[in-house]
Amino acid sequence: EIMPSLVGSEMCIRDSYQAAITSIYIPETVQTIGEYAFYQCKSITGNLVIPDATTSIGNYCFTSCTFNGTLTLGNGLQTIGESAFGGNQSLVGDLTIPVTVTSLGASAFSGNVGFNRHLTIDSGINIPFACFYDCRNFSKLTIAEGVNIIGESAFENLSSITGNLKLPNSITSIGARAFFGCSKIDGYLSLGPNITSIGDCAFVKSIDSEEIIQEKEAENIQIEKKINRTVFVFICRDNLCKKSKRIEKNLLKLIRNFSKVSG
Repeated sequence: EIMPSLVGSEMCIRDSYQAAITSIYIPETVQTIGEYAFYQCKSITGNLVIPDATTSIGNYCFTSCTFNGTLTLGNGLQTIGESAFGGNQSLVGDLTIPVTVTSLGASAFSGNVGFNRHLTIDSGINIPFACFYDCRNFSKLTIAEGVNIIGESAFENLSSITGNLKLPNSITSIGARAFFGCSKIDGYLSLGPNITSIGDCAFVKSIDSEEIIQEKEAENIQIEKKINRTVFVFICRDNLCKKSKRIEKNLLKLIRNFSKVSG
Protein backbone atom coordinates (compact mmCIF):
# COMPACT_ATOMS: atom_id res chain seq x y z
CA GLU A 1 0.00 0.00 0.00
CA ILE A 2 1.22 3.47 -0.89
CA MET A 3 -0.10 6.51 0.92
CA PRO A 4 -0.63 9.38 -1.53
CA SER A 5 0.97 12.70 -0.76
CA LEU A 6 -1.11 15.52 0.66
CA VAL A 7 -0.85 19.11 -0.48
CA GLY A 8 -2.72 21.16 2.08
CA SER A 9 -6.16 19.58 2.23
CA GLU A 10 -6.01 18.29 -1.35
CA MET A 11 -5.01 14.76 -2.25
CA CYS A 12 -2.88 14.16 -5.31
CA ILE A 13 -0.73 11.37 -6.71
CA ARG A 14 2.15 11.13 -9.15
CA ASP A 15 1.69 9.16 -12.35
CA SER A 16 4.60 6.91 -11.48
CA TYR A 17 2.71 5.51 -8.50
CA GLN A 18 -0.28 4.26 -10.47
CA ALA A 19 0.81 0.69 -11.06
CA ALA A 20 2.13 0.26 -7.53
CA ILE A 21 -0.99 1.25 -5.59
CA THR A 22 -2.94 -1.76 -4.37
CA SER A 23 -5.30 -0.11 -1.87
CA ILE A 24 -6.31 3.37 -0.74
CA TYR A 25 -6.99 4.82 2.66
CA ILE A 26 -8.20 8.41 2.59
CA PRO A 27 -7.68 10.23 5.92
CA GLU A 28 -10.51 12.16 7.54
CA THR A 29 -8.50 15.36 7.05
CA VAL A 30 -8.79 15.31 3.25
CA GLN A 31 -11.30 17.87 2.01
CA THR A 32 -10.64 17.73 -1.74
CA ILE A 33 -9.53 14.94 -4.06
CA GLY A 34 -8.28 16.53 -7.25
CA GLU A 35 -8.73 15.78 -10.94
CA TYR A 36 -7.12 12.57 -12.22
CA ALA A 37 -5.86 11.88 -8.68
CA PHE A 38 -6.13 8.07 -9.04
CA TYR A 39 -6.87 7.89 -12.74
CA GLN A 40 -6.46 4.37 -14.15
CA CYS A 41 -4.83 2.89 -11.05
CA LYS A 42 -5.28 -0.66 -12.24
CA SER A 43 -3.78 -2.59 -9.32
CA ILE A 44 -6.20 -1.33 -6.65
CA THR A 45 -8.53 -3.77 -4.92
CA GLY A 46 -10.87 -3.69 -1.94
CA ASN A 47 -13.35 -1.08 -0.75
CA LEU A 48 -13.27 2.67 -1.30
CA VAL A 49 -14.48 4.93 1.50
CA ILE A 50 -14.76 8.68 0.95
CA PRO A 51 -14.69 10.31 4.41
CA ASP A 52 -17.31 12.75 5.64
CA ALA A 53 -14.73 15.55 5.61
CA THR A 54 -14.30 15.31 1.84
CA THR A 55 -16.45 17.84 -0.01
CA SER A 56 -15.18 17.54 -3.58
CA ILE A 57 -14.05 14.77 -5.94
CA GLY A 58 -12.51 16.04 -9.18
CA ASN A 59 -13.05 15.08 -12.80
CA TYR A 60 -11.73 11.62 -13.75
CA CYS A 61 -10.49 11.15 -10.19
CA PHE A 62 -11.08 7.38 -9.94
CA THR A 63 -11.77 6.62 -13.61
CA SER A 64 -11.01 3.04 -14.69
CA CYS A 65 -9.68 1.89 -11.33
CA THR A 66 -10.07 -1.75 -10.28
CA PHE A 67 -11.73 -1.64 -6.85
CA ASN A 68 -13.58 -4.90 -6.24
CA GLY A 69 -15.40 -3.99 -3.03
CA THR A 70 -18.01 -1.41 -2.11
CA LEU A 71 -18.07 2.37 -2.52
CA THR A 72 -19.12 4.58 0.40
CA LEU A 73 -19.59 8.29 -0.22
CA GLY A 74 -19.25 10.51 2.84
CA ASN A 75 -22.10 12.59 4.18
CA GLY A 76 -20.19 15.85 3.63
CA LEU A 77 -19.66 15.32 -0.09
CA GLN A 78 -20.91 18.18 -2.27
CA THR A 79 -19.30 17.81 -5.70
CA ILE A 80 -18.67 14.73 -7.84
CA GLY A 81 -16.83 15.57 -11.04
CA GLU A 82 -17.21 14.39 -14.61
CA SER A 83 -16.50 10.67 -14.96
CA ALA A 84 -15.15 10.70 -11.40
CA PHE A 85 -15.91 6.99 -10.95
CA GLY A 86 -16.48 6.05 -14.58
CA GLY A 87 -15.40 2.62 -15.77
CA ASN A 88 -14.93 1.02 -12.35
CA GLN A 89 -16.27 -2.31 -13.47
CA SER A 90 -15.73 -4.30 -10.29
CA LEU A 91 -17.32 -2.17 -7.55
CA VAL A 92 -20.23 -4.11 -6.03
CA GLY A 93 -23.27 -3.71 -3.77
CA ASP A 94 -25.39 -0.60 -3.23
CA LEU A 95 -24.62 2.97 -4.19
CA THR A 96 -26.10 5.97 -2.39
CA ILE A 97 -25.62 9.55 -3.56
CA PRO A 98 -25.75 11.55 -0.28
CA VAL A 99 -28.27 14.30 0.30
CA THR A 100 -25.38 16.78 0.63
CA VAL A 101 -24.34 16.45 -3.03
CA THR A 102 -25.18 19.60 -5.01
CA SER A 103 -23.22 18.98 -8.21
CA LEU A 104 -22.93 15.77 -10.19
CA GLY A 105 -20.80 15.55 -13.35
CA ALA A 106 -21.62 13.93 -16.66
CA SER A 107 -20.79 10.22 -16.85
CA ALA A 108 -19.87 10.30 -13.17
CA PHE A 109 -20.58 6.58 -12.70
CA SER A 110 -20.94 5.37 -16.27
CA GLY A 111 -19.86 1.84 -17.06
CA ASN A 112 -19.91 0.63 -13.46
CA VAL A 113 -21.27 -2.80 -14.32
CA GLY A 114 -20.37 -4.36 -10.96
CA PHE A 115 -22.89 -2.56 -8.75
CA ASN A 116 -25.60 -5.16 -8.25
CA ARG A 117 -28.06 -3.90 -5.67
CA HIS A 118 -29.83 -0.60 -4.96
CA LEU A 119 -29.04 2.77 -6.55
CA THR A 120 -30.37 5.55 -4.30
CA ILE A 121 -30.16 9.22 -5.19
CA ASP A 122 -30.94 11.02 -1.94
CA SER A 123 -29.92 14.43 -3.20
CA GLY A 124 -32.37 16.67 -5.05
CA ILE A 125 -29.91 17.41 -7.84
CA ASN A 126 -30.29 17.22 -11.60
CA ILE A 127 -28.99 14.01 -13.16
CA PRO A 128 -26.62 14.89 -16.02
CA PHE A 129 -25.79 13.25 -19.32
CA ALA A 130 -24.94 9.53 -19.08
CA CYS A 131 -24.41 9.79 -15.34
CA PHE A 132 -25.26 6.12 -14.69
CA TYR A 133 -25.03 4.90 -18.25
CA ASP A 134 -24.58 1.13 -18.59
CA CYS A 135 -24.66 0.44 -14.85
CA ARG A 136 -26.46 -2.64 -15.99
CA ASN A 137 -26.62 -4.71 -12.81
CA PHE A 138 -28.40 -2.39 -10.38
CA SER A 139 -31.61 -4.14 -9.36
CA LYS A 140 -33.49 -1.15 -7.95
CA LEU A 141 -33.56 2.62 -8.48
CA THR A 142 -34.84 5.26 -6.06
CA ILE A 143 -34.75 8.99 -6.87
CA ALA A 144 -35.48 11.61 -4.21
CA GLU A 145 -37.89 14.52 -4.49
CA GLY A 146 -36.20 17.72 -5.63
CA VAL A 147 -34.69 16.34 -8.83
CA ASN A 148 -35.99 18.46 -11.72
CA ILE A 149 -34.10 17.18 -14.75
CA ILE A 150 -33.02 13.72 -15.82
CA GLY A 151 -30.52 14.20 -18.61
CA GLU A 152 -29.94 12.38 -21.86
CA SER A 153 -28.94 8.73 -21.38
CA ALA A 154 -28.76 9.29 -17.62
CA PHE A 155 -29.96 5.77 -16.78
CA GLU A 156 -29.59 4.17 -20.18
CA ASN A 157 -29.10 0.41 -20.12
CA LEU A 158 -29.87 -0.13 -16.44
CA SER A 159 -31.09 -3.43 -17.74
CA SER A 160 -31.58 -5.24 -14.42
CA ILE A 161 -33.96 -2.92 -12.56
CA THR A 162 -37.35 -4.56 -12.24
CA GLY A 163 -40.91 -3.86 -11.14
CA ASN A 164 -42.43 -0.39 -10.98
CA LEU A 165 -40.51 2.87 -11.24
CA LYS A 166 -41.93 5.95 -9.51
CA LEU A 167 -40.21 9.20 -10.40
CA PRO A 168 -40.52 12.18 -8.04
CA ASN A 169 -43.22 14.80 -8.57
CA SER A 170 -40.49 17.44 -8.94
CA ILE A 171 -39.35 16.09 -12.34
CA THR A 172 -40.01 18.52 -15.21
CA SER A 173 -37.84 17.11 -18.00
CA ILE A 174 -36.61 13.68 -19.08
CA GLY A 175 -33.94 13.60 -21.75
CA ALA A 176 -33.63 11.44 -24.85
CA ARG A 177 -32.82 7.79 -24.11
CA ALA A 178 -32.84 8.53 -20.38
CA PHE A 179 -34.13 5.02 -19.59
CA PHE A 180 -33.43 3.39 -22.95
CA GLY A 181 -32.64 -0.29 -22.61
CA CYS A 182 -34.09 -0.70 -19.11
CA SER A 183 -35.57 -3.91 -20.41
CA LYS A 184 -36.63 -5.54 -17.14
CA ILE A 185 -38.97 -2.78 -15.93
CA ASP A 186 -42.10 -4.93 -16.10
CA GLY A 187 -44.51 -2.71 -14.18
CA TYR A 188 -45.34 0.94 -14.65
CA LEU A 189 -43.53 4.25 -14.68
CA SER A 190 -45.21 6.88 -12.52
CA LEU A 191 -44.79 10.57 -13.36
CA GLY A 192 -45.77 13.65 -11.37
CA PRO A 193 -47.82 16.62 -12.57
CA ASN A 194 -44.90 18.89 -13.48
CA ILE A 195 -43.46 16.98 -16.42
CA THR A 196 -43.20 19.17 -19.55
CA SER A 197 -40.74 17.33 -21.78
CA ILE A 198 -39.98 13.69 -22.58
CA GLY A 199 -37.15 13.11 -25.04
CA ASP A 200 -36.95 10.71 -27.96
CA CYS A 201 -36.85 7.04 -27.01
CA ALA A 202 -36.77 7.99 -23.33
CA PHE A 203 -38.26 4.72 -22.10
CA VAL A 204 -37.77 2.35 -25.00
CA LYS A 205 -36.18 -1.04 -24.49
CA SER A 206 -36.39 -2.16 -28.12
CA ILE A 207 -38.09 -1.44 -31.43
CA ASP A 208 -40.83 -4.00 -31.91
CA SER A 209 -42.11 -5.23 -35.25
CA GLU A 210 -44.77 -3.14 -37.02
CA GLU A 211 -47.35 -5.78 -36.18
CA ILE A 212 -46.62 -5.46 -32.46
CA ILE A 213 -46.63 -1.67 -32.69
CA GLN A 214 -50.12 -1.76 -34.22
CA GLU A 215 -51.40 -4.20 -31.64
CA LYS A 216 -50.09 -2.18 -28.73
CA GLU A 217 -50.72 1.32 -30.02
CA ALA A 218 -53.93 1.86 -28.06
CA GLU A 219 -52.23 0.72 -24.85
CA ASN A 220 -49.14 2.91 -25.01
CA ILE A 221 -50.41 5.61 -22.65
CA GLN A 222 -52.85 5.50 -19.80
CA ILE A 223 -53.63 7.81 -16.91
CA GLU A 224 -54.25 6.54 -13.43
CA LYS A 225 -55.92 8.77 -10.86
CA LYS A 226 -54.50 8.26 -7.39
CA ILE A 227 -55.72 9.52 -4.04
CA ASN A 228 -53.53 12.63 -4.25
CA ARG A 229 -54.67 13.19 -7.87
CA THR A 230 -51.15 13.92 -9.07
CA VAL A 231 -49.78 10.64 -10.43
CA PHE A 232 -49.69 9.84 -14.14
CA VAL A 233 -48.80 6.39 -15.38
CA PHE A 234 -47.87 4.80 -18.68
CA ILE A 235 -46.60 1.33 -19.41
CA CYS A 236 -42.86 1.26 -20.15
CA ARG A 237 -42.83 -1.88 -22.24
CA ASP A 238 -45.32 -0.41 -24.70
CA ASN A 239 -43.57 2.94 -25.15
CA LEU A 240 -42.11 2.43 -28.62
CA CYS A 241 -39.38 4.40 -30.36
CA LYS A 242 -41.17 4.84 -33.68
CA LYS A 243 -44.06 6.47 -31.85
CA SER A 244 -42.02 8.55 -29.40
CA LYS A 245 -42.94 11.97 -30.83
CA ARG A 246 -46.65 11.18 -30.87
CA ILE A 247 -46.44 9.55 -27.44
CA GLU A 248 -44.79 12.62 -25.92
CA LYS A 249 -47.36 14.96 -27.46
CA ASN A 250 -50.32 12.87 -26.34
CA LEU A 251 -48.93 12.26 -22.87
CA LEU A 252 -48.35 15.94 -22.18
CA LYS A 253 -51.81 16.78 -23.53
CA LEU A 254 -53.40 14.19 -21.26
CA ILE A 255 -51.45 15.48 -18.27
CA ARG A 256 -52.56 19.08 -18.93
CA ASN A 257 -56.19 18.06 -19.38
CA PHE A 258 -56.19 15.87 -16.31
CA SER A 259 -54.62 18.65 -14.24
CA LYS A 260 -57.44 21.01 -15.25
CA VAL A 261 -60.09 18.46 -14.29
CA SER A 262 -58.51 17.40 -11.01
CA GLY A 263 -56.97 20.75 -10.05
